[in-house]
Amino acid sequence: MFSHQSKTEATTKEKWNALLFKNLMVLRRHRVFMFFNAILPIINFIIFFNAIGRPLAGIHVAFNLESSGTPISCPNDIIYICNQPSHSLSLLCHIKHQLEKQEIVLDQFKDAERAVDSVHTGKNAAALSFPENLTIAWSQMDSGSDKQDKVRMFQDWTNRHVAETVQLAVTKSTISYVQNTLETCGAAAGSAQWIDFSAMLGTLDMASHLTMLPAMVVITLHFLALALTADLLVTEKEQGLLQRDWTAGVPTTLALAAQICVQSLIVFIQVSSSVALLVFLYLPTVKIVILTTFIILLQCWCGMVWGAVISLACRTREQVIQAALAIIFPMFLMAGVLWPRTTMPVVLQYLAECLPLTPACDAVRDLMLRGHLVGWGFLRAVIVPGAWISGLLILSKYHILKKLHRD
Repeated sequence: MFSHQSKTEATTKEKWNALLFKNLMVLRRHRVFMFFNAILPIINFIIFFNAIGRPLAGIHVAFNLESSGTPISCPNDIIYICNQPSHSLSLLCHIKHQLEKQEIVLDQFKDAERAVDSVHTGKNAAALSFPENLTIAWSQMDSGSDKQDKVRMFQDWTNRHVAETVQLAVTKSTISYVQNTLETCGAAAGSAQWIDFSAMLGTLDMASHLTMLPAMVVITLHFLALALTADLLVTEKEQGLLQRDWTAGVPTTLALAAQICVQSLIVFIQVSSSVALLVFLYLPTVKIVILTTFIILLQCWCGMVWGAVISLACRTREQVIQAALAIIFPMFLMAGVLWPRTTMPVVLQYLAECLPLTPACDAVRDLMLRGHLVGWGFLRAVIVPGAWISGLLILSKYHILKKLHRD
């Protein structure tokens, strides 16, 4: 593709300055597009923060009380009686109040069949069927338990997160009802609570947006750097600008270095705004901010090198897009953000550890959530992407560029 002709007498410094000026002019001509690229990470993170991993609300749960076709009205203050004939209504109202505090909506049905049918049709995530007379013999809880009427719960487990949220809410509500009733029988406070759960890190709430966000920052910036570099380089390649530089005596490696250097301005703005968002949300120390910034910048440089290699190895823009997608999705899926890596086959676990994104995601997540790095986290986050950058540069210089110049 490229034919090497006589070189000019310009020095390497002059060539470098000319390349920097040319690339800066490209940024200036496309300043609106570059400004959009600069703020794109923040836009994505704001959407992610408000759309993914937040506590579930607005879940609908069906319920019915046997032999009660009229709408049930629950008092604001529930009275807990130790030896009442039936606990059905008081338990139902207690669960209803507790679930409504979590913004879970309860819809009453006349019978269990209609309630269960609403789960089948997708109108409700679960159905609770309360017996007409739910009796609890506190002094004889082990005898006749098989014959005792029970609350039946039918769930839609096609969405596991929704199902686990409803199940946990109903279980906690039932335990708190038992505790309140036991206290009226003379039991000590907390006698039904045998295990005390506490969150050393994170929260006990069913939310994961704050725990997922640090790794998503690393992944997003890596892929944006890859896409930016690949797009600009494949554009220059299609327009013949790289060929023109080569025939003018400018080494392709120098042209690529200048391209990446200028694009680093956009990347630095992206990283700065993203780290500022992390600082606002997690309030880390100065040391953690410096380590996080360095790890993310290294990931962006790795992504830029990936983008350069892809754009040079592929002949058309369509091939660049296909190659980028083939790289992006496996690294994203195996980074352990969506699901723990320990559930993957052993081969994939070892492969994930060798990818540049995985140690960086682990390191930034530990820095933001734990306040320190676990084990050799920082070294892994530096050595693995550093090795990829070195390997890709060697591959480009001694194979891809030589093949490009021969063609």
